[in-house]
Amino acid sequence: MTILLDKNVITEIARGNAAVSEALKRMLASGEQVYMSRAAYNELVRDSPVHLRMGYEKLLQDLKIAMAPASAMPGSLKDRGDFYADNITYDPKPGELGRVKEYGGGKSKETPGDAFVAAEAKALKARLWTLDGPFGKRAENLGVTLANESKTLKATSGTEDIAQARRLMGLKPFSFMQPGAAKPPPGKGGPAGSGGGGSKTGTATTTADVGKPIEPVIEHGPNMRGDAKFQGATLAFQGVDFILQKINGSIQAKRFEDEWKSRWLPEVTRRLAADPQLGALVLISYAKDKGDAESAIDTVTVFQSIQVGYGVNVDEALRDAQSQVRMAPGRSDVGDRIWLKPKAPMDIKRLKLPFGTTIAGLATFVPGKEKLVRIRFSGRLGFDDKMFSKEVLSVPAGMKPRFYYLWPPEKVSYFQFGSWQTKDVDWEISNEADISYGDVDSFQQGVPVVKLDSWINPYNSTAAMVWPADNSTANLFQTADATQDSIGLLTGQGIGPMRWVRPEFIRVLKAPFDP
Repeated sequence: MTILLDKNVITEIARGNAAVSEALKRMLASGEQVYMSRAAYNELVRDSPVHLRMGYEKLLQDLKIAMAPASAMPGSLKDRGDFYADNITYDPKPGELGRVKEYGGGKSKETPGDAFVAAEAKALKARLWTLDGPFGKRAENLGVTLANESKTLKATSGTEDIAQARRLMGLKPFSFMQPGAAKPPPGKGGPAGSGGGGSKTGTATTTADVGKPIEPVIEHGPNMRGDAKFQGATLAFQGVDFILQKINGSIQAKRFEDEWKSRWLPEVTRRLAADPQLGALVLISYAKDKGDAESAIDTVTVFQSIQVGYGVNVDEALRDAQSQVRMAPGRSDVGDRIWLKPKAPMDIKRLKLPFGTTIAGLATFVPGKEKLVRIRFSGRLGFDDKMFSKEVLSVPAGMKPRFYYLWPPEKVSYFQFGSWQTKDVDWEISNEADISYGDVDSFQQGVPVVKLDSWINPYNSTAAMVWPADNSTANLFQTADATQDSIGLLTGQGIGPMRWVRPEFIRVLKAPFDP
């Protein structure tokens, strides 16, 4: 028996619906012929957000789920036409389900809708698997046979994630979609000609080019020396005393030290010993009364709570801490932040991408164009290139930088003026990059770039957000300016390793699969 899939079967798996993924795997293993409806395929691959299209197309290819063939069996055209006619003339009674929607499945009101999917199932004499309950019932009323899974499995909610879909379906992840993937063994991985190995005539073979661990950057943490007036408590860790600057009373100091030693110190010690690349950011919250403005006596700072975030750098640890629920009551007016450094240098593949970006593809510089763009973020003014914005990189001999170019987020959130603000990110697809060497989205053959408008530089300039693909490139990027964020609006959003490249300086590479 033939099975015809609606779009939502695949998007549900991308949202992490394990029950749907298991059912589809059983179906594929049974030998049943599984097709994707043509209308659903077009909506999934053509009309999904641009950063998902190529991933969905490759997912269907790897699962060997093809688009349904043109109806060729005797009477199939009549079946299709009869369905359309029956749908149009169907006159439901009060309280009954209505007609199947013909158009409007995507952003355009002319996009073929559910009726095309149902008519295709009827023409192919296939069982329809959809997770849209009302659509399934309407289609069944008009003679379409539903797969049992349409009735027994339910849709969920969540963010569509191609890497998650591949994992649930037992497929290998893409290296270019998995910046946290394990290091490939020698002799495998890496794009052809990436500098990590040679290639032979015929099938290219390469070695991974990870490079040395990332060198530490200048840290912008708190001044641990403190002021003698406030040296009432210390955070002791691995033989080092970090002096807290906010506690000026022995009772509060004892409360803090008891909390740190009994509740937090054993777990922090265990976590950092188990993973030498992991650091811990200790956030200490206090409350302080306003006191009497005419009094010369300072008020006591009341210790409230300790919170710990873990990460391979300060920014990632802060993101981890911010994702946790804060248990302390009341308002925290002041605080200390202490960064307990990792014992070992980090690997760039362990870092999360910043603020809602996803990987669009793998690239290097056009030879002789190893340049970055200096960018600043100014809140409501967004991202802007600086005067004299080009910055030439000094690439070591024999090295080939590799970086991911990113799909920008739709919006960036930042905290300012006492509340969260959002700024739309204006971006487009540029066709100025060199795509002759690599893989690009078949529907958008270019590189996503952010529009950089400036009253200082009033030009139509653009730049791609890029992320180092290996440690050597991460170290190279550290020799140039990061995105300027003078008042810390993007603190905790992971932008440290990200840089910016003009599209005409980018050469797209073939993104490898993990072994």
